[in-house]
Order: sequence, then structure tokens, then C-alpha cells
Amino acid sequence: MLMYNLTLSNVLSDCQRNTNKYCLTNDQAEDIFNQISYVEAIQCADQYVPNLPLMKRNAIIDVAFTSCRALNTFRKMKKALQMKNWIEAAEELKDSRWCIQVRERRCTEDYNCIRDNGNSSN
Repeated sequence: MLMYNLTLSNVLSDCQRNTNKYCLTNDQAEDIFNQISYVEAIQCADQYVPNLPLMKRNAIIDVAFTSCRALNTFRKMKKALQMKNWIEAAEELKDSRWCIQVRERRCTEDYNCIRDNGNSSN
């Protein structure tokens, strides 16, 4: 946010006070997402388990948005992914605190992406 002369505390303060002094525009927020947040989540997912099939990788990227540190707590899921045991990996995700914390739809979509046994690009 420094590139926009903003700090997180100022933006959060704006939200709490319902003022517009330190607002991010939609374009700025999208820019931060594309240049920082998404890139960090991709790097985290690829370090967690490299070379996953695309759909499974996308699900892991989604989990990585929470934080790389949080993703790395999924040790059993990581082992199952490394062994290409998609069903076990999906079940580990489904039984996690993360799945309880996010909306059911998001959890179910990621679960299905990991579990799906379609073709090798899934």
C-alpha cells in the first residue's frame, strides 16, 4: 500500500470510522491483489507441493490466501498430495479448521478440485 502512500492502519481506521480520508480505489485494490497477494499465494502453494495438477494447485492456492503459515500446518494433506492420494488430501482439507472458518461453498469447491480424479490436468 506504500505505493499509494497509504498504510494498513490508516485504511483500517477509515473503515472503522466510516470516513474516506485513506481509501483504496477498486483499481488500487485489484493492483495489490494481482501484484502481491496472488503472487505470494502462488509461490506458497508451489513450495508446499510442487507440480500439482492445475485444479488441485488452484485449490491449494486458494487455501494459501489465508496465509502460507496456515497452509503449512496441513501436514497430512501435504503428504497425501505428494503421494497423489487425492481423496485423502481432500478429506484432510474438509476436516480442517480452515474449512469451518471459510464459507461452505469455498470449502466444498476446493475439496472437489482436490478430490476430482478426472484426467491428469485436473
